[in-house]
Amino acid sequence: MRPRSWLLLAALSVLAAPASADARLVAYVSDSCEQGGGEPRPAFFGPPRCPGSIWVANADGTAARRVTKGSSEFAGSGDTNPIWSPDGTRLVFERVAPGSRGPRLWSVRHDGTDARALTGGGEYYGDYNAAFSPDGSRIAFVSNRPETTGNGSSTVFTMTPGGTDVRPVTTRYASHGITGWTPDGRRIIITRQEATLEPPPGEWLSVAPDGSEERIAVVSREITRGPLFSPDGTHMAIGTAGLTTYVADLRTGLGRQIAPPGIFPDRWRSDRAATLRVQGFDGSEEHLYDLDYTKPDPRPVRQPAGTPTGPEQPAGIAAPVATPLPLAVADALLDSDFEGGPAPGDPWAGSATRSRRAAAAGAADGADDGADGLRYTVVAPRGVRTVRVSLARRAGRGRCRYLDHGRLRLADRCGRIHLRRAGSARAWGARIASLPHGTYEVRFQVVDTRGRRSRVPRRPAVVRI
Repeated sequence: MRPRSWLLLAALSVLAAPASADARLVAYVSDSCEQGGGEPRPAFFGPPRCPGSIWVANADGTAARRVTKGSSEFAGSGDTNPIWSPDGTRLVFERVAPGSRGPRLWSVRHDGTDARALTGGGEYYGDYNAAFSPDGSRIAFVSNRPETTGNGSSTVFTMTPGGTDVRPVTTRYASHGITGWTPDGRRIIITRQEATLEPPPGEWLSVAPDGSEERIAVVSREITRGPLFSPDGTHMAIGTAGLTTYVADLRTGLGRQIAPPGIFPDRWRSDRAATLRVQGFDGSEEHLYDLDYTKPDPRPVRQPAGTPTGPEQPAGIAAPVATPLPLAVADALLDSDFEGGPAPGDPWAGSATRSRRAAAAGAADGADDGADGLRYTVVAPRGVRTVRVSLARRAGRGRCRYLDHGRLRLADRCGRIHLRRAGSARAWGARIASLPHGTYEVRFQVVDTRGRRSRVPRRPAVVRI
């Protein structure tokens, strides 16, 4: 069996999403000149294209209508990256206008009326990466304007939906991004990359909207998408560097891989609490699938060609999880030998399905190979206080040696739990690199900044190195 990493998630504070007054629509960007996107512009690669414009359509792609008409000196820009307001009445998007290379944030009603600029901008800098707070009272966004950030860096700001009361969230000289708000609206999850010639691995942080209480939210180099919270706040999806999709049910504390490698989470369907839309590729052609996470082995429902991909109008499902829940998951995170992208064809067909089921069976059995199986990943929106580990090397006849004060010296029966502080991800990686060969039992636990602890798995992961 090939090496796999083990996933440990801690997800907290899950509340309901706001309601929408309209039927579900999908907002998307089109640069098709046939759809009336404007005058063709020279593209950097390929034939001339039209500037991007914002369109809305029904979820199946019918009744498409244009909301904005983008204009720019270069194809591929114009109007891009629309997001819905939580009440489903307006769209906020990025606009690159003639004479500018940097985007500005604009707002428009979903019927195309009442368009207004929310931010200014400059010739080579702008404002982008917008995200509404769950109650719709603030918009977080990123700006690389030099008067506030300096060259080579970017800052997170918040503002009102009307573009007023702009406040900085981050002040550190670094490159920032936004992955979204926690469902309770109390924290923003951001990314940070130090602005150096040889930058260290990026950080994922959670921070209060006023910039206080900055905490490490993600300890991982492998999570590249998410965390994506379902509309009713009961599920969380992530995508990994191995192009693998995982979903956690925050009501039960269980999580698992739900698709073969090569499938990436796109978004939750806004009118279905446990339906996740994912992306797959056959060569250069993109395919969309819907997965029902509640099924033991969810069967993909492939969407017709031409189905728009983009944010869906909020639905406001009234099924909140009112109490914060800690979550612990031990599952195969990614296949470290998976390189070069997904194979062409249906990713659920043939060997891909057999490999996924074999990986799931291996995870349930607890067998693994390699030190990669001892590494951990953490997602804790309220901040990670510490990670604890119970690690034991099997000595035979049902006896184990447990890790204690940095050494395998505590003798006890196998299957017991002796939790010790794991330390930072870097320190833990150095420690497991020096472990002797053998068979190990491992369990992880996360403690968040409020002292709440994730559930320790009843069965340990069994790792051979």
